[in-house]
Amino acid sequence: MSDPLAAFLYVRGLVPEDMPLEDIRARGMLLKECLVKLITDLDEVGDDSTEQEIQSVFYEAGKLHFLSELRWWFRVIYQMILHQEDGPRLGQLTKIMTLDWIIHKLQSQSQDAWKHE
Repeated sequence: MSDPLAAFLYVRGLVPEDMPLEDIRARGMLLKECLVKLITDLDEVGDDSTEQEIQSVFYEAGKLHFLSELRWWFRVIYQMILHQEDGPRLGQLTKIMTLDWIIHKLQSQSQDAWKHE
């Protein structure tokens, strides 16, 4: 598997073992687009934003390609931030951990996933 993000998704258990390689790669590229949008949009959100406003940013980024798979999208985000499949609402978590920390964590995890590209 030459696509680093596809390998990242597979190792993290975020794609079924029987999913064809082309589907994993396609999902990886779509995920990359959504993550870039998420990081950009979070960077534009002010520290005075409410939990709900921040939650909406996560939701809107996922809707870009994963509207029918939003549960999967949020699992990916939780894996990247907390290294587990679920957690508190992301708006609440972001307010607690700080916007800067969440953005940094998403950027570093994304860079790790794509560092061989």
